[in-house]
Amino acid sequence: MRRCSTSVGMIPFREPIDWREMPITTDAKLVAEIEDLAGRLTQADAFSGVVVLTRGGEPLLRRAFGLADRGAKRVNTMDTPFELASVSKMFTAMAVAQLAEQGKLSFDATIGSLLPDYSG
Repeated sequence: MRRCSTSVGMIPFREPIDWREMPITTDAKLVAEIEDLAGRLTQADAFSGVVVLTRGGEPLLRRAFGLADRGAKRVNTMDTPFELASVSKMFTAMAVAQLAEQGKLSFDATIGSLLPDYSG
């Protein structure tokens, strides 16, 4: 079994003053802007990972940036495994909030009421 050393980190992001006025009029321009930003962050050693951008379920951008292993100088690929630590909790919370907003779930619901066959 191959072990890899990964980490999840957050860097401060300063919103450009003209962020909402950026003239991104096409998907191609959006992809170019995101690739440029990810490239600059990678060069500044502030980002290493994978960017996936979709619209309507169709991929617009799928690209790996930076190194998966700095010591071995192994680059990230679309197949590089990443440890997400507790980041997945945010996705779960968002999904639960959306279901509650749609009336499909209550914040007061128990696991047993949602999954009656669950014996955990």
